[in-house]
Amino acid sequence: MKKYLLSIIPWIFFFWLFYLTNTWEINLFLRALWRVSFLYIAFTLFVTPIIKLTGNQKLLPYRRTLWVISFFLAIFHTMYYFYIEYIYQKTFFVWEHFKALDIISWLIWLLLIIILWITSNNYSVKLLKSSWQKLQSLTYPLFIIVALHIAFASRFDNIYIIVITALVITRTLAYFKNSWNNMKTWKPRYLCVPCGYIYDEELWDPDSGIKPWTKWEDIPDSWRCPICGVTKSEFVLIWEELPEEKKYETTVVSKEYLTSDVVELKIKSITQFNIIPGQFATFIWKDNSWEFKRAYSVVSYLDWILTFLIKIWKEWRWAKLLQNIKVWEKIDIIWINWEFKLIQNKNKKVFLATWTWLAPIYSMISELDKSDIASFLFFWLRNIEDIFYEENLKKIKNLEYKIYCSALKEDWESCDLIKWRINLDEIEYPPNTDFYICGNPEMTKSSIAKLKEKGYTNIYFEQF
Repeated sequence: MKKYLLSIIPWIFFFWLFYLTNTWEINLFLRALWRVSFLYIAFTLFVTPIIKLTGNQKLLPYRRTLWVISFFLAIFHTMYYFYIEYIYQKTFFVWEHFKALDIISWLIWLLLIIILWITSNNYSVKLLKSSWQKLQSLTYPLFIIVALHIAFASRFDNIYIIVITALVITRTLAYFKNSWNNMKTWKPRYLCVPCGYIYDEELWDPDSGIKPWTKWEDIPDSWRCPICGVTKSEFVLIWEELPEEKKYETTVVSKEYLTSDVVELKIKSITQFNIIPGQFATFIWKDNSWEFKRAYSVVSYLDWILTFLIKIWKEWRWAKLLQNIKVWEKIDIIWINWEFKLIQNKNKKVFLATWTWLAPIYSMISELDKSDIASFLFFWLRNIEDIFYEENLKKIKNLEYKIYCSALKEDWESCDLIKWRINLDEIEYPPNTDFYICGNPEMTKSSIAKLKEKGYTNIYFEQF
């Protein structure tokens, strides 16, 4: 509702200017349109530095709304002016009628704002990837061009000077604060190349039995990254702290036990994410003033709500925090663009998952269902009591699946429940089939070896 109020404010201004003051002059109306558009562009640029200065992200959802309003007001100004000059008054486009710099700045502005508008959507984010952020930085020269256009048109008054000065000061303060927070401290740390996790002697890893101040060389070779599960060989030494990762505040909206040790957790963010099926978010847990991170794959993302499947390992400290957390409590997360993600092509898709490692697989299968691509799932658990999400799997119309329970005490008559572990000996799929594997290291390694033995090459996996 608050977003819609932002679009009403300009019309209140116009009502006051023209009706209450009884001022009906077309040139004044056109200037007012441009002024309000300029202010909304400025407000858009104020959002990021204010968030950096205050640490509060509540303004973030309004940034796009401010930009949309500024775009429509500016275009309305342009079209109206074009109509008055060339259609109504039938004035020809000649340099003698306009100031040359006024025209040039207007044309550059028009080109930039159209480019930014066309690419301001989720499809462009996916298509342009890392280049999208660079393209959006055109907002800054756009703002400068707008200011120059106003100056060339001889309409530059105190309101423009005040807004530009305030914006420069605010962004400068935010820049220095960010630089201060990211000052480098020189001490050895070890960076996990695949996922970005950093082992720090001060932070340690109690979930894996690593005590405080344990040096890197004293950690056993059997230890694995607590985020992505790779071995020590995938770590590199770094001598400076990486810039502070951006945190997003979320609110717990649902926590449900699907089995005795599997929790479906739903959190809502005020920030809109561009999520590719298969990716995960990193939770920032806190206990006894200590802060540590754990990663969980996203099951689904709908109406700004992220859903996760989390298996509780009672001896791990984050499990205690998860068990005690309540609805409406806050959790900070860090978003990570992980390389284990669905590849968009027409190849047949086969998925292998164990336990809650079903989460990224399920998000991929759900995405495929939208494009009517058939898929097959091998899903392994220990016993029938451990089964979860089967009803969800049944609703996916283009999915065939087999559930394997290795600890079943007797043969199960159901055709989709098998007493044993996943068996790939008898599978027969086209050579270009894409295989996605997510599970414990032992299952992942053996499955990859079996598939390669059969001549398959399109194998994508993740292990924790």
